[in-house]
Formats: sequence, C-alpha cells, structure tokens
Amino acid sequence: MAPGGVHEDVPPGRFNVNPDEINAALCPFFGAVPDAQWRQDHRMVAGNAVVVRYTLTGHLVKDIGPFTGRGQTISSPGMFVLTFVDGLLMSARDYWDPVEFAAQAA
Repeated sequence: MAPGGVHEDVPPGRFNVNPDEINAALCPFFGAVPDAQWRQDHRMVAGNAVVVRYTLTGHLVKDIGPFTGRGQTISSPGMFVLTFVDGLLMSARDYWDPVEFAAQAA
C-alpha cells in the first residue's frame, strides 16, 4: 500500500488509512478464518483501476463478531476495486455480501 493509501471494507463501513489500522481491522478475520483464500474469478483493468471479482473460501474456526467458529465452510463472492498511482496501490475497496457470509457462518 502506498503512503497515504486507504483500505475500505465497504459493507461494514470500515475505512482504514494507514498500515496499522489496516492490520488491526484484518487480523481478527485472519484469526477466525486462517485458511482464507481469495480466488480470482475475473479481472478487468481500466487505466489505473483494477476490478477483481473473487470468491473467498476458508473455514471459520474461531469466533468473530456474532459468529461462533465451528469449522463452517465459507465460500462467499465479492469484488475488489483497486486504484494505483505510479504503480503503487492507493486504494482498495472490498465489496462483499454480509448476508451471504452470515448465512454460511451461522
């Protein structure tokens, strides 16, 4: 991430503006879904923007938010919108369906 870069987790409305905030926001998720993988389903490049449609897969093994980790399989679609300046990542916006995730995590 470039200096001054931002990460926005759109559905919950989290907006993180430095590496420490980004790390703090994502660490609980990676602790709960340690085998998380994002499979690229489609990518489109338009100038300095890249849109990636993905499928997140993994297993919920630890509690996160209202969900109790019991090894539930997660396979949830989403989309990244990435913006680059001088080859550096300036913004990453992550769109995903919280209703879909909740149904699988319940």
